[in-house]
This record gives sequence, C-alpha cells and structure tokens, in this order.
Amino acid sequence: MDVVIAPINLHITSVQQALKHSDVKVAAQNSSNYGFGAYTGEVSAKHLKDIGLEWVILGHSERRTILK
Repeated sequence: MDVVIAPINLHITSVQQALKHSDVKVAAQNSSNYGFGAYTGEVSAKHLKDIGLEWVILGHSERRTILK
C-alpha cells in the first residue's frame, strides 16, 4: 500500500525534504493541461516531474465543483 500526501504547491519541496528517508510519497494537488510556458499560476506535469513527483491528484472534487 502506498501512503501519499498532497501539500499545497508552495510547500511541496519542503515536505519532500522532511520525508526524504520515509516511505511516504508526495503528490501535487493538481496539474495544468499545458506544458512549459507562461501560464501564470499553472504547474505542468513536466514541472512536477522535474522536482521528483510521481503522483498528482487530478479531477479533485473541489476543482470540479468550483471550476466546472
């Protein structure tokens, strides 16, 4: 079984460092539809991969409700 936590983007790297020698994985709370580029406020899957993430929550209920 995998244990995964998803902090806000601002804290991802800090949480990764704190869990460096742990079996707990870190995920992003969302990923952009776009790749690299000037998409203010968006984080692409490529960016998330660059910081070592293997997990992301897509289609989270709050985003579906708020953003349709």
